[in-house]
Amino acid sequence: MKIISISALPLWVMGDKKGLPSIYYGAKSFVDAGHEVHFITPFRHLWRNDLDDDYLNGRVRKNEIYDGIHVHRFVIRFLPFLRRLCFLRQPSSKVLRYGKQLIGLMALATIWFFFTIRALQQALRIARAGRPDVVYAHNGIAALAAYVLAKKYHAPNVTRMYGTFLSQIPWQRPHRLLHFPEVMGFKIPCTYLIVDNDGTQGDKVAEQLHVPPARLKFWMNGVDKDIFDPRLTTAEAKKRLGISPDTKVILALGRLESWKRVDRLIRAAPDIIAAYPNVLVVIVGDGNEKNNLIDLSHELKLENWLRFEGAVPHANVKEYFHAADIFVSVQDVTNFGIHVMEAMVCGRCVVTLNNGDTGNFVKNNDTGLLLEPDAIELLPSAIITLLRDDELRKRLGDAALRYAHRNFQTWEERMKAEVELVEDLVGSHAR
Repeated sequence: MKIISISALPLWVMGDKKGLPSIYYGAKSFVDAGHEVHFITPFRHLWRNDLDDDYLNGRVRKNEIYDGIHVHRFVIRFLPFLRRLCFLRQPSSKVLRYGKQLIGLMALATIWFFFTIRALQQALRIARAGRPDVVYAHNGIAALAAYVLAKKYHAPNVTRMYGTFLSQIPWQRPHRLLHFPEVMGFKIPCTYLIVDNDGTQGDKVAEQLHVPPARLKFWMNGVDKDIFDPRLTTAEAKKRLGISPDTKVILALGRLESWKRVDRLIRAAPDIIAAYPNVLVVIVGDGNEKNNLIDLSHELKLENWLRFEGAVPHANVKEYFHAADIFVSVQDVTNFGIHVMEAMVCGRCVVTLNNGDTGNFVKNNDTGLLLEPDAIELLPSAIITLLRDDELRKRLGDAALRYAHRNFQTWEERMKAEVELVEDLVGSHAR
C-alpha cells in the first residue's frame, strides 16, 4: 500500500526519539509491514516554540527518510505570530475575555486554513508519483486535508484522534466553536475513526457528535513492556542518574503544558519536604510551561529538592521509571496516558486524580492511590504516607505491574490490529 499521512504533529513531539511514541510507532508499523508511508507535517510545531531553533538552524530537512518513513515538511507563514494570538493571556474584564476568545478563534482558523492548503499541496505532489491507497489524518486539524485528498483519488481515509479535550467543555455551540479542529476530527466523513481510549472519554464524545458506531474504533494505546527490566533495581537506577540510593524519588514525566498541571506537584513539594526531607522531585519533559515551572520552583526555594531533566530519548526513560519510588500524574483532563501505563508496567506506585476514565484503570488503594479532583489538597499527605510506608508502596506497585502486564497490549499487538484493519479496508475497496 501507499499511505499518505497528514499530521499537525511531528513524529516525535519533543524532538528526535523524545516524547510520546504513538505517532512514530503508528507510521513505523506500516513500514515494517512492507508498506510505503509518506508523512506530511509542518516544519514548525503548531503549538510549541522549542523546536523552532532546529528549523531555523537547518537541522531539520524539508524531505528525508526517517526509519523508512518518507517525511515531507512544509512552512506555514506567520505561524509564530498566529500561535501567540492563540495563547494570549486571559484578561480580567469579561468584555476583553470575549475579545481574546474571538482573536484566538480567528488565529486558529487561519492556522487551520494555511495548514490545509499547504498539506494538500505537498500531498498532491506526492500523489502525482503514484496515487495513494489510503489517506490518514492525525488529529482533527488534518481531517479536512485528508478528506479532500481521499475524495480526489477515490481512496479510503482514516482519521486518528489521540484523545480529546471535548469531554471537558460545555456542549453549547459557542464552546464547541472554540474547539472546532477537534470537532472536525469527529465530524468530517472518514472510513474509520480511530480514537485513543486514554481516559478522555472519546467514545462518549463520538456518541454526542453522532459518529456512526460502525465507523468508530475506540482502542487503547499500546505500551513498551520491555521498558520493565526486572534486573534493574531501584538503587542501581538511582546510581546511574547520580541520585543517592537512600533518597526517595518522586517522578513526573511528560510534556510540560499548562493542562498537565505539574505545578500542583511543585506546590505540594514544600509540605512534602518539611515532613520527609530526604526526597527528590524529578521532572522529565519539555514544553511551553517549562520556564513557568522553573520560576515557580525558584520562588518556593526548591533548588535542592527538584531536578528538571528536560526531554530525554524514549529509550532512556526506563532508568527514570526504575529510579522512581512514586510516580505522580495530576492532570486536568485525564490521567490515564501512556506515561501512567509505563509507570504501571515498571511496577511503580502511582498517585493520580480520578478524572475522565482514569478510575477504570487505576483502582484506589489497589493499583495506585486515586485522589478526587476536588481533594487535590490531599496530595502532599498522600505522598508523605507513601514515602513513610515502604510496604504500602511496594504492594501498590506490584499490583500495578501485574495489572499492566495482564491487561495492556504491547505496541506491536496494538498496531498489528490497526495494520490489519487498514489492509482489509484497502483490499475491500480495491474489489
